[in-house]
Amino acid sequence: MRGPPRANRPAAQPVFEITMPANESNAGTANQDGSEAPGGVWNLLEIPPSERPAWLSAVLLAPALLLLAACTVYGITEVHSSTDTYIGLAGGRAILEATDGFPVADTMSYTFQGEPWLNQNWGTHLVQYWLYRDFGPDAVIWGTWAMSASIFLCTLAAVWFRTRSLLGGLVAASVVAYGCRDFISARPATTGFFAMSAMWMLICALEGTSGSCRRRWPLVGIFVLLFLWGNSHGSFIFGYVIFGLFITYWAIVHLWRRYVRHLPDGILLGINVVLALITLVACWYACGKTLNEKWFAMGPPMGGSAYLGQARAIVVLASIVLSIALLYQFMIDRRREPSVALWQVGGVCAALVAAFLATWVLGPFGWENFVHGQEVGESEVWRSVSEWNPPYFPVAAFPPFDRIKMIMIFSTALLIVVGAVRIYALFGTPRQTATEAPAEGRAWPRLTAFDVLAIGIGLILTFFARRFAPVFLLFAAPGVTAWVILVVRQVPEVARRAPYVVSAACLIMLIPAGMEARGAIERINSFYPEDAEVGLLEKVTRFDATPNGLLDYLAKNEIAANLMTEWTQAGMVMFFAPQSRVYMDGRAQQVYDVDHYQRYTKVVMGNRTTPEAIYAELDRTRTNMVMLRYGHGRALEAAIQRNSNWIPLMAGAKGVLMIRRDDPLIQEIRARADRGEEWRPNTASAQMGLGFLYRFSDPPDPARAMSEWVSAVQRDMTTGRVLYRYIVGELAGAGAYGQAANFIRREQNRLRQSQYSQKTKDFLANQLRICERLLVQTRQQNQAGSEGG
Repeated sequence: MRGPPRANRPAAQPVFEITMPANESNAGTANQDGSEAPGGVWNLLEIPPSERPAWLSAVLLAPALLLLAACTVYGITEVHSSTDTYIGLAGGRAILEATDGFPVADTMSYTFQGEPWLNQNWGTHLVQYWLYRDFGPDAVIWGTWAMSASIFLCTLAAVWFRTRSLLGGLVAASVVAYGCRDFISARPATTGFFAMSAMWMLICALEGTSGSCRRRWPLVGIFVLLFLWGNSHGSFIFGYVIFGLFITYWAIVHLWRRYVRHLPDGILLGINVVLALITLVACWYACGKTLNEKWFAMGPPMGGSAYLGQARAIVVLASIVLSIALLYQFMIDRRREPSVALWQVGGVCAALVAAFLATWVLGPFGWENFVHGQEVGESEVWRSVSEWNPPYFPVAAFPPFDRIKMIMIFSTALLIVVGAVRIYALFGTPRQTATEAPAEGRAWPRLTAFDVLAIGIGLILTFFARRFAPVFLLFAAPGVTAWVILVVRQVPEVARRAPYVVSAACLIMLIPAGMEARGAIERINSFYPEDAEVGLLEKVTRFDATPNGLLDYLAKNEIAANLMTEWTQAGMVMFFAPQSRVYMDGRAQQVYDVDHYQRYTKVVMGNRTTPEAIYAELDRTRTNMVMLRYGHGRALEAAIQRNSNWIPLMAGAKGVLMIRRDDPLIQEIRARADRGEEWRPNTASAQMGLGFLYRFSDPPDPARAMSEWVSAVQRDMTTGRVLYRYIVGELAGAGAYGQAANFIRREQNRLRQSQYSQKTKDFLANQLRICERLLVQTRQQNQAGSEGG
């Protein structure tokens, strides 16, 4: 059964559509059926959409427009400590300052120096550093915010191309903006999401028109997008996959209409049954792999946990619903004129081939750029990072998934309600006959099987890894909006009032959205004092959470160290202190191999790693400096503090910089200090480090060291956490027992009178008690040695 021709289908009222009347002087005088339209403010609900005056259309749009603005502000102003931002700045600088061609080898680590660096994000890096260099650091954030807002505008355009509903597009874009919070920031991943949103906008622009109004410009856009995407973010392969599925689907529809549609009904029924089974198995298989197969599993096995059970229930339900919807829409698509002409399908093919060849020939990495992603996809190790964990994983992982879950629940409820309206339209209302076809060049909102397939792809990717949740939002927005409009249009009285209901809902939601947006702006400034002279880049990337004082020390003294630190901090070292090289950073699979990453995790975070194993790795890699944040990298911190060959060179509010005593680098720094050329901040912690430098470099200067240590303790008693033992030990070693005892008593009195927290007082008091025991033991040992002599 092919269904009635368009002219015999039920009359359709545009839903969520804001249009200008053809003649404003006639607005509100007559309905489309010829009856007189009611007048007056209280009867506005009865005015047909095509008869609404311009002022009423503007009033209905205003709340949705303001809601999108508020959600955009909330969505783009994400704040977190981002190493990728500074890796990008360092990478962009390396490209612009390169003198011997495009940099394809690593120059920023000492462990993989000279090894290939397949920088698939180089285009993003280049733009980031160009903004930083030519327009200032804050321009990096403004540029990121502009790109992030463009993601939502692409969603708005995609919905508009699919439905011609500006109101529906504003609402859909607002939902996407709200859900993308925590997923878009000043890093290359945002470029990837922008490319995906632009891709879906181009697909929607290709569809939805007919005859002479079919668009050609998206074909050029596809080529430009894929070429730029292929040199800006490693996710570009995904673009080829989606466009490939797009042309494959519409090629099948065209072939079906030409060769298969005229088969006998019995054969068509058999084909439908086979397609139904294939679709169900394919959906179940694809969704199930996100849970059961090793190469889709994230993190440790979950066993029979309740989270996994819930996830499996969702997968089973989703696979059934998607398979039914996919087949149903395919049966509709194959009976009507395809949304895409054959020449457009051929144009997309040509654009794909041209972009592929241009990226391969003109890009710096050739064929390797296309196959490198497979190394990541097949490695469970690389995907152990929190953002690769699935949403059902029972840990607190970044980025948070609560907002996406809320949107999914709300969308499911909306679809159920709209489905009830659809059932009512089918069985509870009389069918009507259309009196006119859509105007030339205007397309009815249209849903296709490819929209359903895209929603399924978004769900699968979301279950694959939480970082892909925005893909689901971007892909689902046009299709869901189109389906809602199509269903609601079946009930004329509902369709006529729908814009008012939607506009009122936007007005209500504007209050919490505005509060969220205001809170997001305030949060940007909440981590620094009001009088702090810091820019937007530092605020948004939470530079305050990094050991920035240690970075200043490395940068201003131009220290060329082999520096081990957390990979989340290494990007800052690469950009601010490029003379130093890092053990590992966030470039992960682009530079380093799996074995190296595993060694890193064992050294820095391994709870069962022995100190001897850590020392062996430091020796093997010739590491001569370690930068530690307090409370992070506990295995490395514990091992370093137990080894007398490692001493604190510089300490700050966030961390400490340790240096090897037996490395020539300490002598270089000592010589600089002797010449008065070493830069240090005027703090007690920095003074403490200077004392260690004079005590343990050659020639040792115990008197200078003791002077610096005592002065540091006088300025800040918390430095006694480290210094009490050294001061008492030095005095006792020199036989100055009385002086050491007086020092302990003086510090105990100061501590009792201090304003520190009780926890800090208890810790320092315990350190002083340890020093008392150390003093007694040293005196007894020396006396025993003297008597024995």
